[in-house]
Amino acid sequence: MKRKGFTLIELLVVIAIIALLTAILFPVFARAREKARQAACASNLKQVGMALQMYIQDYDEMLPFICWSAWDRENWFTRLLPYTGNNVIGYAENGNKWPSGWGIWGCPSAPAGRGARDGWYVRKDGIEDRMATTYMINFYLRGKVTGTQHEPMAVTDIRKISQIIYCVDASSAFDKWLLSLSTAQYVKYWHNRTANTLFVDGHVGVMKENQLQLTMLNDF
Repeated sequence: MKRKGFTLIELLVVIAIIALLTAILFPVFARAREKARQAACASNLKQVGMALQMYIQDYDEMLPFICWSAWDRENWFTRLLPYTGNNVIGYAENGNKWPSGWGIWGCPSAPAGRGARDGWYVRKDGIEDRMATTYMINFYLRGKVTGTQHEPMAVTDIRKISQIIYCVDASSAFDKWLLSLSTAQYVKYWHNRTANTLFVDGHVGVMKENQLQLTMLNDF
């Protein structure tokens, strides 16, 4: 007896089943992949948090310096770099895209190929050679600035260190690198609509969209 092939209807049914399964499973796989990235990002922030606690102990309970200009050679993350045991930090040379080697200073969910004006950076060797991080620092932890004099904030001045944000997932624009309510639009909820958040006491949590409140930033 001669064997018959698949009919057109049978092929269409198979294709429809495959398309249906793909539509069902793809979001599941995407969420699982994002969960893995979220865990890696949280691990990054946890290491930053440990570096922060060591810095605080070494500098008489003072928080790291926060610069006011994107052109400064020093900033909070460059101050913490010696405590991380990780000398890799994102940078862009002559306006080129960021390399893949963020180390602990970049969220794995941040888009690849970020431009030199996208992210928080300090000058490395020249005006167009900058180090960067995708994490955005709390504006209210900047300390006291009088003219050209800068006095870092003491952690002992913060009553609720477990409730005050230190830094958070973000994609800050060239002139918006300090986290406040006016720059909240730069917080990025990469991880299934949540943002990994490091608090001053060193623990890492998640923040949902529209959850950011002023009391999480300056309720000292």
